Amino acid sequence: MIAHSWDRVAKTTIQNSFKHGGFSNIDDIMPEEKMAFPEDISAVDFEKWLDIDENIEVAAATTEADILQNIQQPSTSSNDTFEQLNYDDEEIEKPPTDHEMRCALNILRRGVQSRADTFKIQYEYENFIYDLLQRGYRQSSV
Repeated sequence: MIAHSWDRVAKTTIQNSFKHGGFSNIDDIMPEEKMAFPEDISAVDFEKWLDIDENIEVAAATTEADILQNIQQPSTSSNDTFEQLNYDDEEIEKPPTDHEMRCALNILRRGVQSRADTFKIQYEYENFIYDLLQRGYRQSSV
């Protein structure tokens, strides 16, 4: 049965799957075959076929009773609100020292200089950090 299923798969479908997955060279790429419109089907029949599932419900209708139940007894799903989450077990990371921030800026500067042609954004960011360090701002705890 599996062999029969694979025999029904078009060769171009398999080739396109390999191309999409990155397993094919550019030279191997063949132009896509155009699907031929069946000659024995009329335009009216084709339109009916396209609209065959137009009236199928894709979601159940919500009743007033369902809405009231959801309001009165909210579910305890994995979509808990931010306030309900427990952050007691998390370790609070210390903010970096001024020296660590300057070292990080130096590393970023070298990276940007080796990969970019314009440094305006990096320069603005460095000025922002240096101003922040000079003013002695500290991030407040949330």
